[in-house]
Amino acid sequence: MRKFIVTLVSAAALPYAVFAQGNELVKNGSFEDVSPNGSAKHWHRLGAINADTNSVVETASPDGGKYSYRLGGVPGKYTAVGQGIKGYQTASDFKRPLKISVWMKTEDISSVPSEGEAVVALWGSAKGRNAGQISIAKARGTTPWTEYSVTVTPEQVQALEARLKPENRPLNLTLRANIYNQKGMMWIDRVSCVELEEASLTASLDSTEFNTAQKSARLSLESPKAWTKATVSIGNVKNPHMRKVEFSRDNSKSFYLLNVGGLEAGDYTCIVKITDDSGKSIGQNELKIKIIPDPFN
Repeated sequence: MRKFIVTLVSAAALPYAVFAQGNELVKNGSFEDVSPNGSAKHWHRLGAINADTNSVVETASPDGGKYSYRLGGVPGKYTAVGQGIKGYQTASDFKRPLKISVWMKTEDISSVPSEGEAVVALWGSAKGRNAGQISIAKARGTTPWTEYSVTVTPEQVQALEARLKPENRPLNLTLRANIYNQKGMMWIDRVSCVELEEASLTASLDSTEFNTAQKSARLSLESPKAWTKATVSIGNVKNPHMRKVEFSRDNSKSFYLLNVGGLEAGDYTCIVKITDDSGKSIGQNELKIKIIPDPFN
């Protein structure tokens, strides 16, 4: 019988505190909402913006959707797509960290320095000119669909603004994907930006390895709030809710057995949510697991 090894990858964390994800701030991050002219609603196009080089396209996307966004294929020219993040237009707006993620793939992106790499970044501008960036994803060559994720802190944004002369402030911010002077192409999808706030739930697994004899892990839950039920949704990109498990609160213990047996090899996300008596969510956390076949079987 084939054995599996599961490795737990911890969720992004910042020093001295545990953070949980808030509301999604990006609109139409999967590019499924398309205008008649082929542009993505809520996104603005820059540079060479003809539909052949800067547009929503029908392609196999990482979440099973119909569309992704394509850029590039314009030697000597610049092309980009961007969106302002509501509530985070300037450096002074940054009060909490943001977790920004994107799926990106590339094809034939040249490594010549004068030909820009495929980039997704939080871009800063002042008086209409670029003033720096905080990179989310960069790539050259040909790469498959890959998820990139970065936590941007208020301190990073303030440091970016501090490089400007006082008369050139404030620093204005836009989430943007762009490419310059490239025959090659880039595609982006599942763009996400969420606020991070101190978690009202801390969830962890005590084991990082599972095999045919060990299909369960101890799930520890800690929360300053009284909760009634915990729900764990386990899934992947193609099936976000592959398995759903519920636990009722037991005041005599802080851990529960979570069964992960039967899952095929691949990357999975465990979303742990606690609710009160009325069923209202009062805390959420996310754990990443990766299942790979045992090489000896």
